[in-house]
Amino acid sequence: MRHLAQTHIRKLATAETLAAFDESVQEEIDAMWLMIGALLVFLMQAGYAMVEVGSVATRNPQKIILKNLLEAAFSAVLFGAVGYGLAFGNTNDEGILYGVIGKDFFLFKKDDYSDGTGYIYASWLLQWAFVALTCTIACASMTERITLKASLIYVFFLVCIIYPPIACIIWNTQGIGSARKDQDRLFGCGVLDFAGAGVIHMTGGISALIGAIILGPRRAFLMNEVDVCEYGKMFQTMGTLVLWFGWFGLHGASSMHLVNYGEVVSKTLIMTTISATIGGFGSVLMSTYLRGKSEVDGLYHLKPETFHKGVLAGLVSISSGCSVMEPYGAAITGLLGSFLCVFVSNLLNEWGIDDVLQVFPVHGVGGALGLILTGVFATPHNYGQVYETGRADKCAGVLFGGSGSQLAANGVAFVVILLWVSLTSAAVFLSLKACGILRVSEQVEDGSMDISDHAAVITNSPPASIHDLVIPESSKPLPEKEKPKPPPVRKSTTDGGRGGGGEGRGGGGKGGGGRGKVPSANGVRRTSKNIKSNVEMTSSI
Repeated sequence: MRHLAQTHIRKLATAETLAAFDESVQEEIDAMWLMIGALLVFLMQAGYAMVEVGSVATRNPQKIILKNLLEAAFSAVLFGAVGYGLAFGNTNDEGILYGVIGKDFFLFKKDDYSDGTGYIYASWLLQWAFVALTCTIACASMTERITLKASLIYVFFLVCIIYPPIACIIWNTQGIGSARKDQDRLFGCGVLDFAGAGVIHMTGGISALIGAIILGPRRAFLMNEVDVCEYGKMFQTMGTLVLWFGWFGLHGASSMHLVNYGEVVSKTLIMTTISATIGGFGSVLMSTYLRGKSEVDGLYHLKPETFHKGVLAGLVSISSGCSVMEPYGAAITGLLGSFLCVFVSNLLNEWGIDDVLQVFPVHGVGGALGLILTGVFATPHNYGQVYETGRADKCAGVLFGGSGSQLAANGVAFVVILLWVSLTSAAVFLSLKACGILRVSEQVEDGSMDISDHAAVITNSPPASIHDLVIPESSKPLPEKEKPKPPPVRKSTTDGGRGGGGEGRGGGGKGGGGRGKVPSANGVRRTSKNIKSNVEMTSSI
């Protein structure tokens, strides 16, 4: 009996150990999934750098690259020190800031982050990739005219003040608008923003629009003389492909788990693909229809940048509902997102708003559309897989029997993000403008930021400015006294050409008699004066 009792106890202990082991392994797998997603999202920084470099003049790419690098690095410091705690820390149990601002997880305190599996560290890495992406989106519309100092100051306010309350309200499990909250959810459902249509894209897009309006258009934009480098289309295409690839990490890792979420993640990535492809085709159709046939040959011309813009608009629009929609819902979302993107882009150009990368039409409009359409196309089955089956029927989209509560919650999120980001961004940009540090000088803008800021040497490109470029010594024309003397012209001493007849190279009289002329290759008589002028032209080039 004693032996049997010991065996039974051993079996129970083994079962408990295996259960604990399984739970630990599951959390570590989830942590690994978040880290993979974070790396893919961070790769999107390279994609945006390519798109941005391909959309500016040849004289400014170094400034663009440095700006993007500094924004990402500076956001990491700020997010680790302050931003992550404000967005995802435990909120106050009472008071007006309950569910709005976190109160711990500051300065990488070990006691806050250590959980034995690394999940919290992995979560920080993913959320930093999100906020770094938001910073890049926000500053992209103001390229070629905003100062580096101003862009970094705005990154500070975005990471520490503007972004955290939005992320806390919608994504923190204690946030007042979170769909993952245990109880007292907004309209009984909470805000369904699965992968950041509102938190990331609306925030970045609205910031970009406010900045572009306050900063004003580029001088070249006003004169309709925007100069894009000859290899711009290639960089835009490569950047779009890199962004599309990184978007799989952005949407896939937003599940925050992989174990028991395999179907949710895989379906999410398929909806992402459908919306992106339909968005690309939709933008081509819309822009071709609005542009009409060419006046030169009477044909419709397809532009690659139009397809790029449509793909990105489709990816942004599906960010909110990628986990709860079916393929037809994703297709309609991508199509509407691309149509609105093209329409708003043309509208901004007509109004004289210089949004260099069309950030607001892609991210601001696409993010807002995604929030609204999630409350329309979310299915009860998909909602139950991602959140809770008990409220799936109530919180489904209005086209699938939902009560409209989800649409109302997402509508409130839309209004809150619009007002908060607009007011805070306007305050920051207007303050920078009043201090005189928002925009570069006209001389730098007309010339080259690469030369003025980085002492770059531009080769194989048009001059940036006659006042800014330094001509190398070897390229300057030689003084008059140092110019090489032309070789003496040898006069022909023979009469007549061989075989006679016709003027020929090297002499040859007419009909075999007389001293022949010495024409040049182009029929002009070669003299020392002609040769000298040719030498002068060569040295000046």
